[in-house]
Amino acid sequence: MTKYFLKRLISMIPVLLGVTLFIFLILHFAPGDPARVMLGEFAPQADVDKLRETLGLNQPVIIQYFQYIWGVLHGNFGMSYMTRAPVIDAVLSRYPATMILAGTSAVVMVAIGLPIGIISATKQYSFMDRATTTIGLIGVSMPTFWTGMLLVMLFALKLRFLPAGGYKTPLYWILPAFTIGFNAAAICMRMTRSSLLEVIRSDYIRTARAKGQTEQKILMHHAMKNALVPIVTVVGLQLGLNLGGAMVTEAVFSIPGLGSYMLSAILSRDYPVVQGGVILIATTFSLVNLLVDYIYAFVDPRIKSQYKAQSKKKMRKEDAAA
Repeated sequence: MTKYFLKRLISMIPVLLGVTLFIFLILHFAPGDPARVMLGEFAPQADVDKLRETLGLNQPVIIQYFQYIWGVLHGNFGMSYMTRAPVIDAVLSRYPATMILAGTSAVVMVAIGLPIGIISATKQYSFMDRATTTIGLIGVSMPTFWTGMLLVMLFALKLRFLPAGGYKTPLYWILPAFTIGFNAAAICMRMTRSSLLEVIRSDYIRTARAKGQTEQKILMHHAMKNALVPIVTVVGLQLGLNLGGAMVTEAVFSIPGLGSYMLSAILSRDYPVVQGGVILIATTFSLVNLLVDYIYAFVDPRIKSQYKAQSKKKMRKEDAAA
């Protein structure tokens, strides 16, 4: 099991390196000059060239990239072009708000999508199944920012039940979490339904019914255990994708998180902030996937037994060689 965990952990390294290279090249070749943005449109060209030299923007891109990676490995993500403050401090100070938003939206996703998917699968082709499938299709099709604005108009402006923006108390997190969670819940519901339907049609489920076991026991003790693997995969992926959806949602609800900070950094060509934010999100996404892979071993015993069998086979080979 330790070998399985270490293998997944090592596989994160090339992924993160690829992400850093990709975002670095995109920002480097993107139109616009950070030095010109910082000094203003009418600044003399001599001052712009001097600032570019100070920031190291006139060096070859490969040199800039390796200097940046060397700094990242030592905990230095550079300085913000706009505030001249360390990027790592600014990014980490806004990171908790984004994680709270992603976490609460994941709770909404599971709380809505999982039970509705189970009901839809157990009552296939019924009115409930068709209604939930239609709602799920609407949830997948609606953009996050549109959902957020509709919720603000209804619950904040029309009914005045909830605040329209901010993050002072847990009450302020309800609308943003539901904005992201509604879209993710639709995906979770559809995956739960399809996975559970496939398991319900299996031979061992029919055998369990023939033995006289109740439908509730068959569902919870037999069907759900085998349907959980794809569901856990979707939940883990959606938790990572919620970090990306938080960028737009934070702007809609005026939440000072990492997403809104990166959005303003993109508009102002503050490349170190964008790079630092992307690396932090990519690392979080990779850790979530690592956690999902680790959960697989508990959900599906075949994974654990596979690595135990490989370990025993290796020990037998070593004993035979000795």
